[in-house]
Amino acid sequence: MCIHSSKNDACSSGWQEVFISLASAFRRYKKFLSFCAGRYGLSFGQISILLTMYRFPSLDSAGKIARKLDITKGLASRNVDSLCRKGFLLAVEDRQDKRIVRLTMSQNARQICRQVQRNSRRMYSAAAKGICPRDMATALDVLEKMSANMEKR
Repeated sequence: MCIHSSKNDACSSGWQEVFISLASAFRRYKKFLSFCAGRYGLSFGQISILLTMYRFPSLDSAGKIARKLDITKGLASRNVDSLCRKGFLLAVEDRQDKRIVRLTMSQNARQICRQVQRNSRRMYSAAAKGICPRDMATALDVLEKMSANMEKR
């Protein structure tokens, strides 16, 4: 924590390095996910949607997915349509409101997500090597606050 929190210049001196490190980590993660996606004939966006739906089962519409991934609804819809055509997602009309389409993952999509998550654990373990759980929790807290602050701008 910065001692002089009212003086942003003193606190921001290391933030450029933080963003550079985050960008580098994300590039590695994206490269890994793109490799995994390619094995199944998917794009990075499509595998991201599947993994996000797998992790958060309540995300059952393109709109919810778009909000969670911070992408446009149009992009989410295009990827969802493609995933439906490929049989990875099933679209079912809502019983009470026919305008709403609920999405569910196929068994094949769930199996792919389990495999990708197993492979991801090795990457996460390597990245977290030497970092105690308390420090990891602090990092997550700081990143969430940064994201919220940037959202307000």
